[in-house]
Amino acid sequence: MKKLITLLLTLTIIASMFALPSSALTEADVAGLKYTLVMQSSNGLNFTGDDVLFFGKYQMRGMAISQDGKYAFGGYLNPNGSSAIEMSEIATGKVVAGFQYIQPENGKSSYPKGLATDDRGYLYAGLAWNPNDSRADLAVFTYEDGKITQVGYANVITTNASTKTGINGVTVEKINGSYYAYVVVNYDVDYLVRLNVDDPTKPFVDTSFGNNGMIDLKPEPYNASDALYLDVDTDGTIYLACNTKTEKCVLIISSDGSTLLNKFAHDTAYGVALWKDYIFVTTQNTGKVGIYDKATLAPVANLEVTTDNIRLPIDRDDILINAGVNSFCNVTVVNDILYLGDQGSGASGMDHIFAAGLTAEAAAKVDTFAKGIHDRLAAAYPEKTEAPETTLAPEPETTPEPEKTEAPVETTVEATDAPAQTDAPTQTDAPAQTDAPANEKKGCGGMVAGIAIIAIIGTAVVIRKKD
Repeated sequence: MKKLITLLLTLTIIASMFALPSSALTEADVAGLKYTLVMQSSNGLNFTGDDVLFFGKYQMRGMAISQDGKYAFGGYLNPNGSSAIEMSEIATGKVVAGFQYIQPENGKSSYPKGLATDDRGYLYAGLAWNPNDSRADLAVFTYEDGKITQVGYANVITTNASTKTGINGVTVEKINGSYYAYVVVNYDVDYLVRLNVDDPTKPFVDTSFGNNGMIDLKPEPYNASDALYLDVDTDGTIYLACNTKTEKCVLIISSDGSTLLNKFAHDTAYGVALWKDYIFVTTQNTGKVGIYDKATLAPVANLEVTTDNIRLPIDRDDILINAGVNSFCNVTVVNDILYLGDQGSGASGMDHIFAAGLTAEAAAKVDTFAKGIHDRLAAAYPEKTEAPETTLAPEPETTPEPEKTEAPVETTVEATDAPAQTDAPTQTDAPAQTDAPANEKKGCGGMVAGIAIIAIIGTAVVIRKKD
């Protein structure tokens, strides 16, 4: 018995050596992914316009997903005055709430360029001042009962009117029991600032991080020319997409903000997301995403979203169109579902959020999203059944009456006098009287037949199907 148990244990160990971990990704796995459209908007219209955005119009830069997977958030930038956060219900695709932060100093709406959520049910928005100068701020919201409510606010940094100042990425992570929000400030400056958000109503800059709460990414060793979007691991390690003075790459920074640990190149890196043993990095102005091994930084696979692998929740050309991808600015993974945020190309473009399950269970969940969106849109836009074309009932054909044939007119040949009587021979009777042949009615019968033909042709014209 002991030998049998030992043998079984040995076989189990050997089998495990050849089994891939459940989270392992391969090029073939990635190639088989389908990307379900869970949000599409264009110039203020959601999907086909069965509902509309509350404030936003186009150019969705920021994107976040609630940690329970119920809501998607988009940060819309343009046109001026329509900058806003829009919240949609992923299970149906319907927009349920919107929020604009109106700057008290000038009455303009701030740009919500960076969005993030935490597991407590809070939404965080990095707000670039409108116009892009002077300052960058962080606002905190709840989103209960279909309403976005501001509960906290903090100034991240203040510059001056001559310094172009904006916001890019925002992320939130719980590290050693505390919640931290990371905010990327860009344009004429490039800073990474960390705020403590244990009390979401009172965020404050965490001065224990970096240099008095921030990292200046302009000088060595970072050499940033444009710091972009980021994600933070559970141990506090920071992964930041960045254009440096010499390359486009992902910077890996220590949890305390003091050290550049490593970096790896990625062409026009923009958005970053961590999932299990992998790093997902979007490529700006494309539908491409590179996947890297987190331990070795070696490339694992590449995915590209195209019109061929986009799945529309409803196959109706009169409702949805497959517009492809303009530029993946954002990426995040929530509950093993990969979400990709596509910023449209302006008023004529379309903004999208795509979802793809990275596990079988997650893929099944995405299927339920697709069905819910399908059912809502199908109800809002029932298929139209056109009435059949009306065809006039044919008029009965007119059969001409048969030609009347009159009885022949009786014509008698005039009698001629008998020849003069002579003594011989004996008188003979006049020849027997015969009737003349009847007169033929030429022309009249042919005219009737012609009229009959015209009548038939006229009927054909009447019953011809109307176009």
